[in-house]
Amino acid sequence: MKAKYVLIISYFYILLFVYAAISKLITFEAFQVQLTQSPLLSAYANIIAYLVLGAELLFALLLCTKTTRLLGLYLSYGLMVAFTLYIYLILNYSDFIPCSCGGILEKMGWNEHLWFNIIVSLLALIALFLDDRGKLKIIVFKLMILTVFSFVIVLLVLNLDKEVVINNKIERFYKEFILERNEVVELDYNSYYIAGITDDNIVLANYTAPKHLLLYSINDNSLIQSSIILNDSLVQRIKNLKLTLQGKHFYLYDNTSSTVLWGNTQDWEVKNICHFNSVFNSFIMYEDGKAIVRLYNSQQRTNMLGKIDLEICSIDTISDVLNKKIDGLFDIDGQLLRDIKNNNVVYLFYYRNQYLNFELGNITKPLLQHTIDTMAQVPLTFGVTENGNKKKLSKSFFKVNVNGTYFNNHLFIKSNTIGKDESAKRIKNFSIYDVYHVQENVYKFSFYMENYKGKEMKSLFLYNDLLMGITEDNLIIYQLDLSYL
Repeated sequence: MKAKYVLIISYFYILLFVYAAISKLITFEAFQVQLTQSPLLSAYANIIAYLVLGAELLFALLLCTKTTRLLGLYLSYGLMVAFTLYIYLILNYSDFIPCSCGGILEKMGWNEHLWFNIIVSLLALIALFLDDRGKLKIIVFKLMILTVFSFVIVLLVLNLDKEVVINNKIERFYKEFILERNEVVELDYNSYYIAGITDDNIVLANYTAPKHLLLYSINDNSLIQSSIILNDSLVQRIKNLKLTLQGKHFYLYDNTSSTVLWGNTQDWEVKNICHFNSVFNSFIMYEDGKAIVRLYNSQQRTNMLGKIDLEICSIDTISDVLNKKIDGLFDIDGQLLRDIKNNNVVYLFYYRNQYLNFELGNITKPLLQHTIDTMAQVPLTFGVTENGNKKKLSKSFFKVNVNGTYFNNHLFIKSNTIGKDESAKRIKNFSIYDVYHVQENVYKFSFYMENYKGKEMKSLFLYNDLLMGITEDNLIIYQLDLSYL
């Protein structure tokens, strides 16, 4: 009967280790990234990834045969003790809790995972007491030695006398007191975004009501309502209009019908319209009548950049500048940003430590420039939508660059990566922004921005010495100390 229980527990461990190892092999790069995001293992992530994978497969093999089963049980117990200690330290001594393991255990929270490991460790203990025919004192002594050894190994790897970090290769230079909150404007709805600036008015457009505008005066802090004059039948036919500004003109674009409408900001009346055959999902003006767009190639199922000339309603592709690394769709996802003072454009990648610098007059050959982050490409994995006809990300992935804003050659990028000697506790209430001088291709400094009522900025805009953003139903305006730039 004892042998039967030992065999059942051994088979359970074999299944657990083999399943865990295969899950890691299938998404090995993603597993490595998860380890680099762990606050306690980031410095040794690549080595640990191979060691864990090798240990799981080796221990499963030892458990398969009767002659090596006892050794496999002892080693399995030691490994589970090490895993349990790691999770305990994450929960109690780390100020940042990363995402959980892959596979079936991904659905578990860290507390559930801790209890799972404790129970599995106890199963190994039971099997050892049943299978080891040595004296009880010797068995207990061996288990104590193995437990202590597991603790020592984990503590040596973690090197807990150092502050917990996520990416200890990032060294930021922080500037304090760079921002002072100037105004908080309450909005009636949470569907507003900042479309741009015209005549010293901050123009707020609305995702759900595309004709509706709010104009906030920088000079006297007044807020007035306005609207775009647009045929109602056209609004009904075009489902996803979004507004952007360029000089004295406004532009409405729709990524479902590949349509651009525009007019003058003096009367906000649509007077021109262009239809295109190519589908574009991002759009930004870089001079009057000309725009850069991100196009979807339905044949290759990838994204690419293009340029639009609204005078003749033409669109041309800009070949190979996004540099496909995985699928050419999600891996190159990003944000088009324009410097409204110098009319320069950058394309900020979400899942890479890179951005493209489209210098004025050099639209077809942008410069590839890097941020201070070390993540060259987040290893993405994919699934399909419920109806099975569209590709999607298999889960929500970590973004290297969350969003940004660009003015007077200075690029502000929101980052979620915690750098060397930085405390993760602070980013619960603050957001990190890294500042770059694009034309000089240099990192300048970083700063913390306090989240307003616990909410982060979801729409950010930089203009002269004002940094503006929207959090849910508030427009927040900060005064920026230009002496730091």
